[in-house]
Amino acid sequence: MQVTHTELQSWHLTANGLCRGMILLHGDDGARFQVKCEVPRTDDMGRSALNAALAQEAMRQLCSLPEFRNAPPKLAPHAIPLMH
Repeated sequence: MQVTHTELQSWHLTANGLCRGMILLHGDDGARFQVKCEVPRTDDMGRSALNAALAQEAMRQLCSLPEFRNAPPKLAPHAIPLMH
């Protein structure tokens, strides 16, 4: 399977310096995976960097699932927003 698109469904910043979000990963085979993510945040981190960090964490979690242990999903070019 190849992840062709990432969709940020929701996110919020916590008082203790984290960004929590919900990411939807779209596979080329029609599969969709909704993943809860949490990443550290710094004061100089812009919105696109937060989006990219959440999407990368969602992809990491997807690849660690037992069903993908022998054949991890691939990431299509431009599926994750670039960090700025």
